[in-house]
Amino acid sequence: MDNLSAGAYDANDTNPWTAGASRVWQVMAPPILGCTDPLANNFDNGAGIDDHSCDFDLDDDGVLDGNEVEGCTNSTANNFNQLATDEDGSCDYDLDDDGILDIDDNDIDGDGVLNVEEVYGCTNVLANNFDSNATESDGSCDFDLDNDGIFDIFDDDRNGNGILDEDEIAGCTDFTAINYNPVA
Repeated sequence: MDNLSAGAYDANDTNPWTAGASRVWQVMAPPILGCTDPLANNFDNGAGIDDHSCDFDLDDDGVLDGNEVEGCTNSTANNFNQLATDEDGSCDYDLDDDGILDIDDNDIDGDGVLNVEEVYGCTNVLANNFDSNATESDGSCDFDLDNDGIFDIFDDDRNGNGILDEDEIAGCTDFTAINYNPVA
């Protein structure tokens, strides 16, 4: 495309391309294509020409936002809506209508942790293998703190010298001392 210089075109001139007329050539930038609808989630403010790429599915679930149906989308709920395309948080899980959500009914031991979320392990803080993540004891606690093969609740060897505390004999064990006791 070109632009004629000022004064180079005369509307009354039957032959406007006479000698002396000058032309100025300018490079034109190509138009920017994109979505020009400000309601679309991919609106391009810099686009000058709409290329029909506008996306009206903000949650990318394959259903245009104008066609979305709000409701409960979980098929295990009382109020499951098979036509719902967007979960609205309204699902009712009190299947037995006792006033307690059934998801809360599934805590057999009543410890506040749902059965499906229980973590089995050693729950006794005194055990070697205490598991701070465990919510339910599985009977695996190891109380052999001195690793002598006998549970410490039975052998009571707190200093780990292999002699039960009740069998220990008090006294000096330094053989260079005057009060050394060989049976201590």
